Amino acid sequence: MVGLVSRRKSSRETAATAHQWIADLKSIVRASETAAHLSERMVESPRRNTAQADQMQRMLTELGSAAQSSASEAKVVAASAAEQLAGAARFVNG
Repeated sequence: MVGLVSRRKSSRETAATAHQWIADLKSIVRASETAAHLSERMVESPRRNTAQADQMQRMLTELGSAAQSSASEAKVVAASAAEQLAGAARFVNG
């Protein structure tokens, strides 16, 4: 009888230990899943930054081209205005 009680106690201790191991393993799995998720985010962040930098570079290139066009047009307008001013001066001075 003492042997049976001892075996039951041992079985309960073994079961309790197994339950604790299972709980510990579940915690490890959750921590691993969290780490994997955070790692994915860490990898994705530089990718998004690179894509955004590429888009900004394209925009800056387009803006540079637009600024060059505007500068060229402004030179044409300034030259025309200078010609008109010279013509008006010749008209006034006769």
